[in-house]
Amino acid sequence: MPDPKLEAVRAEIKEILRKYDVAGAVIVASQTHAIYSLNLDASWNCATTTEGPTDTFTRFLVTQAVPDPEKKVIITNTINSIFGMHEAGRQLMEQIQTAAGVFTKHFDISHIARNEREGQ
Repeated sequence: MPDPKLEAVRAEIKEILRKYDVAGAVIVASQTHAIYSLNLDASWNCATTTEGPTDTFTRFLVTQAVPDPEKKVIITNTINSIFGMHEAGRQLMEQIQTAAGVFTKHFDISHIARNEREGQ
């Protein structure tokens, strides 16, 4: 079970994103756990995020052909936000890998990811 502090932080961040009508991807960590949250629910895009019991699901409410120019703008906004977060996430991952690499050079580290522990 994740650190309760992290769940509280995640809930507050979701409220902030909702308050400012923005989408976001957030990673938070405590001394023992790390969790992430992907929140795409903003009024200006066509994505919705639903949290299930074990996972988060994202749906894109898009039709094949969208003749309405206003709907095209919403789809463009969604695409821009997804690819913007994709690029920011890639850069963040590079920085995290660099930081982790520094520690693995100097320390004998044994880390098992949650999904790997659950498979045991």
